[in-house]
Amino acid sequence: MKRWMHALGLLALVGGLWGCAGSSGVARVDGAPNASERQEPDVFPGGWRDYCWGLGQTRENFANVAIAQFDYSLYVSTQRNWMSDVPDGTGPSATMCGLNVYHPLSVRWKLKDGREFMLDKLDLRPIMREYLKTHRIELQWQREGRKRERGDYEATLVHQVKDDSVLIEWVVTINNTPYNQRFASSGAANRWTFSDERYPVTTLKGTPTSGIEFDKRWEFFRNGQWIKE
Repeated sequence: MKRWMHALGLLALVGGLWGCAGSSGVARVDGAPNASERQEPDVFPGGWRDYCWGLGQTRENFANVAIAQFDYSLYVSTQRNWMSDVPDGTGPSATMCGLNVYHPLSVRWKLKDGREFMLDKLDLRPIMREYLKTHRIELQWQREGRKRERGDYEATLVHQVKDDSVLIEWVVTINNTPYNQRFASSGAANRWTFSDERYPVTTLKGTPTSGIEFDKRWEFFRNGQWIKE
């Protein structure tokens, strides 16, 4: 049930972003820089124009973790909002869609043995550029040789914490309900079923640190240092 409710919410989000794309044909969050404004456009699975960002932590990999938080800095390099990173048992889920550039990823966590680690402002662009040169990931409608329909999903970028490392992955969600059976004649959505394909990209060691104030979620970069609030 939880997965089904998430699917309907994600469909509404994706539909809204599609509707905001306008004549450019690119669904993106307001204020995001166009990939064409950069020296090299960012590349995403399937050669598609955008991707989703989401949560992908598994219970197995979280076994030795006491607390983990992340920040995916959208457009603002001078502030961070640390979000909880915990497994919920329902599988990977997208939280933001229509993204057409990569943003810096920061992760901080503490293991049950007391050790603390930090991965600060990871630049995903060169990592994905190299990975997608040698790894072919097709989206559902591409492999089925048809145009995109409602209920099809772009790839979702997720990360996980495991011991002293962060795992970066792509997730491709497959809608197992045929596209011509996803909606009733009235327009209401029928019940859909899903499966997820996970594509590991890289594993990165965290930098050992100490004294992380996990209760302070907001940080602002002022006068050459991070101020916690």
